[in-house]
Amino acid sequence: MTMSALQHTHTLRSRDDTAPLEASYHTLSVDHGLVNAFTLAKHFSVHSRTVQRWTRRRLIPYYRVGKSIRYNILEVMDALSNHVQ
Repeated sequence: MTMSALQHTHTLRSRDDTAPLEASYHTLSVDHGLVNAFTLAKHFSVHSRTVQRWTRRRLIPYYRVGKSIRYNILEVMDALSNHVQ
């Protein structure tokens, strides 16, 4: 698999929060594979429950692998950036 270096900052507002939620991260090497909710939460500096809420509201794409849910970090970044606009 190839690796890519990314640098992004997203500011999100959830429906029940009044303050913006800022997920920022520095240049990271991101594998194009799938990650679990805890890894995704760590990547965006949010709680894993926030990732679960985004999933329930269908704000971010996800894949079912057996009984597990997995995320592609690049697809999630794209979905969140489109959601903010």
